[in-house]
Amino acid sequence: MKRNSVARRKVFGRFAYRLGVMPMTMFVGLFFLGCSGSSTRGPLPETGQASESQPAEVGKPPDDSEVTLNLVDEKELRAVLERHRGKVVLVDFWATWCAPCKKLFAHTVELYERFADRGLVVVSVSLDDPAAESDVIEFLQERGATFENFISRYKAGPETMELFEIDEGALPHLRIYDRDGKLYRKFAINTTAPVAEEIDRTMVELLGP
Repeated sequence: MKRNSVARRKVFGRFAYRLGVMPMTMFVGLFFLGCSGSSTRGPLPETGQASESQPAEVGKPPDDSEVTLNLVDEKELRAVLERHRGKVVLVDFWATWCAPCKKLFAHTVELYERFADRGLVVVSVSLDDPAAESDVIEFLQERGATFENFISRYKAGPETMELFEIDEGALPHLRIYDRDGKLYRKFAINTTAPVAEEIDRTMVELLGP
């Protein structure tokens, strides 16, 4: 399926996106302590903007044969979680510049394929700069991520990590909500914890073997 046909709505026009040369601390974070948020700063969008603050797709689940990507902010994400009350929800916060994120994302897709018919909803939230939309879609297509995918409305940086309440600003970061919509487990990634196994056990606790 061609890229232009799989996304329901292009968040922005395609731009050339380059991270440039990362500082050495980023490389340390990538390979040893997860990924810290980019230091790039930029003005946050005005709140209450008419058409940009409430995209129609936020309230609609994707077709299970398509890869979609839509803008989201912290309030809209809460609305998505509320819409799925009654199901178990896994939220995967990730970014294309985070190597551990991309490695773990394959496990997220596997969980969706294994547990979707038992009531699991998977939501991915890319914390890339919106200008990297094309890179994000390409990655999602390659992984077959046909669940709900969002990209932060904000530029990558400390503000984004704070607004989405990412512990210590480090990625990957995953949260699991129970059927009552309450936060059940949170996984802040490090190199010592067997994260995938812990997530699997949590899914069995909530959904059965």
